[in-house]
Amino acid sequence: MILSRFLMLGVNHRLAAFLFLVVVTCAAGLGLPKLRVDTRFDSLIPDTDPDQQAYRRISREFGADNRTIVYVRDARLWSPAKLAALEELHHALEKLRFVERVDDLFTLRTVRGAGGKVDSGPLLPKAPKDQASADRTRQEVLSNPLMVGNIVSRDGTATSLLLSVREAGDDPGFERWVDESLEGILAPARSVFQEVFQVGPPRIDAELKAVLLKDLRVLGPLSACVLAAVVLFFLRSLFAAGVLLATAALSVVWTFGMMGWTGIPLNILCAMLPSLIIVVGSTEDVHMLTSYFLGVSQTQAEHRSFAVRFMMKHLGMALILTILTIAMGFAANIFSSIALIRDFALVSTFAIVAHGVITLLFVPMVLSVMGPRRTRLFRDGEEVSGLPGLLVRTFGVTRRRLQQALLIITAILCVFFVYQLSKLYVTNDPLSYFKDDHPLIRDARRVHRDLSGMKAFFITLESDTDKAFQEPKNIEKLVTIQRFLEKHGV
Repeated sequence: MILSRFLMLGVNHRLAAFLFLVVVTCAAGLGLPKLRVDTRFDSLIPDTDPDQQAYRRISREFGADNRTIVYVRDARLWSPAKLAALEELHHALEKLRFVERVDDLFTLRTVRGAGGKVDSGPLLPKAPKDQASADRTRQEVLSNPLMVGNIVSRDGTATSLLLSVREAGDDPGFERWVDESLEGILAPARSVFQEVFQVGPPRIDAELKAVLLKDLRVLGPLSACVLAAVVLFFLRSLFAAGVLLATAALSVVWTFGMMGWTGIPLNILCAMLPSLIIVVGSTEDVHMLTSYFLGVSQTQAEHRSFAVRFMMKHLGMALILTILTIAMGFAANIFSSIALIRDFALVSTFAIVAHGVITLLFVPMVLSVMGPRRTRLFRDGEEVSGLPGLLVRTFGVTRRRLQQALLIITAILCVFFVYQLSKLYVTNDPLSYFKDDHPLIRDARRVHRDLSGMKAFFITLESDTDKAFQEPKNIEKLVTIQRFLEKHGV
């Protein structure tokens, strides 16, 4: 009895249900401006992880690995005018508040042997005034194996300025600010050099946000259009398509509004929420509308009340179980130690429950007031008509007459896909989220081809003894590690 009353709230208390939906939707809408986008990958690593703590300590001692590479290419790079422009670019980048250090031709030191003495100094203390000095510097740099392929390309036409950027902290707009500031500095340099660009975490974050927002604008409406087309084809009712889109829209507003009020950011997983709500959540709506049309086909009085009660009687318990099981499936990930997955679990669980509440209140309410009184979906009782009916009958024949073949085909497919599971791999590379033809991927490949690339791997060794790495035996260990890396081609 209690369950029946709950399921019929949208019918028996239409005004109260309508006001409840309006008030909650308005409250959620006020939270939408508070919604923020966060594409940083810090949330992929638990704060309590020992490796995370060790990484932060080492970052404090040796500097963060948040590094941006400014790539400069020009056929006349080693002319006094170009080197002077490169020096100006160096000083401009050095003045930026978020730059801790700039490593390039003007700061990196080299060791020279002359007259029986060893001299150490900057590669290029300042830009040369004449071409002869520029040519000598070029020859010296290209003969240094530590510079070629790292700071300068092998053909000497490209160089890099490596920026060490301070940590963002809790500022969600830090990466965007860094990217915009760098682009403001590099814009004038593009009129001097043939090619200038920057690649690093700030640009990746900015580009990832742009791709994420673009996907939201495209995939959400696209999913809605596909759903509406499928409903129109099978249920042959424009009204049914409108009801499904309305419940999906309300669910999206509720979910994103909740995220805005609670401060949960829109990350790379939460970006799929609109499509998730539309596709997964709308299954209950489709079942309800199909059952309603079946009820309409079984009454001669064209009475909406009979069809709505027929719908809730046959589907009420199934709907609640479906909503709860799907929600519990998503909620299981709340216990993940990774913040990004945990946030997605919380939001997706809320989205499924919210969509269920909206469906149970909104759909019966609307159908009881303005639901169609006739349907072309069913004929002769429960038989589906038209092309959808043909498909239903085809599957029915297959199920009755080809049971053994279906089991064999299913077993073969299971074996095939279990084998394909062995080819799965895990990656946290942010560049894997972009298409191969994206400008960022093109620039990253250029840096990797001409210079050292933007992926850095640090090995830190610690000792409890003082001046440990001035002892020959420990230096030999460093040599052993270096040979190991060279052997494996990393």
